[in-house]
Amino acid sequence: MKTDALPDTAPLGLSVTETASRAPGPWHATAEYIRDKNGGMIGEATNLWANVKTPIGDRIANAQLMAAAPELLAALRVAEATIDAPPNSRATQNARDVIDAAFAKAEGRQ
Repeated sequence: MKTDALPDTAPLGLSVTETASRAPGPWHATAEYIRDKNGGMIGEATNLWANVKTPIGDRIANAQLMAAAPELLAALRVAEATIDAPPNSRATQNARDVIDAAFAKAEGRQ
């Protein structure tokens, strides 16, 4: 089942936003900038050290991937916690939902 948004909690009671973020999560990409849930700047997808200018589309895609870092980390934690769960269990389906939502955000589909 594909989802467009991450659930508030992951299987086993893990909080997606609390367990994954270093800066307050979730993070969001606005153009090539990455911001925390309060709008604070976390990062920017630019080439400050390179002589080659990266196209804006690539910078936006990079920012989306960086903004998904907290959800990707949470998805890995959920996958690790449920790796031995039965294939058709609720924990396994919840893990799939969290992983699918993290992929959607990282790929700019959210």
